[in-house]
Amino acid sequence: MFWPLRLTAARLRPFDATAVAKLAITASIGALFLWGDLVLFRRLFGAIARIEAATPFFALGLLRNVLALALLVAVVVLFSSSMTSAIGAFFTDLDLETWHAAPVSKWHIVLRRWAKTLLQSATIIFVFLIPMFVAFAQQYRLQAWFYAEALIDLALLLTIPVTLGCAVILLLVRWFPVQRVHQIVASLAILVMTLVVVAFRMSRP
Repeated sequence: MFWPLRLTAARLRPFDATAVAKLAITASIGALFLWGDLVLFRRLFGAIARIEAATPFFALGLLRNVLALALLVAVVVLFSSSMTSAIGAFFTDLDLETWHAAPVSKWHIVLRRWAKTLLQSATIIFVFLIPMFVAFAQQYRLQAWFYAEALIDLALLLTIPVTLGCAVILLLVRWFPVQRVHQIVASLAILVMTLVVVAFRMSRP
């Protein structure tokens, strides 16, 4: 589970000025991304709040659609990325032979592989959605407990597409070789994104 962190730390060696510069640039880009994400949702929720003063019911429906759209995009993207991560976690990782030879149960291996897939595929989505909840709480002046509840609910929500993605990969590998599964996953991702876009366009008034 911790191999990606170890590989990332190994790439920083030797820890010289070049490594510090790379780390600083990466941290700056990540911070700018999060700040831009927060500003975007602040403006969205601020505009909805101004509409709420005139038409409360329309603003409530608009707010619900904005939140639903953001979560829908996150779930669809996570489902597609989790399938790609699951291929490596369950079938192509270099440490799989060691795990299968170790005196552990198969369910222990499956849970660790699932957790690795969750960490690899859901971290970016989780970080992307945090500014949305922060902006929402700031706009509507919610209590501090909202942050903890939102983080827990979001983590539970993101486990659903990851679990479905892992299940799809396990079923596909049962009938197709791993090399072909990469192509099938790419086709499935395109199909899912197309269906989501079409459904979103059809749902608009």
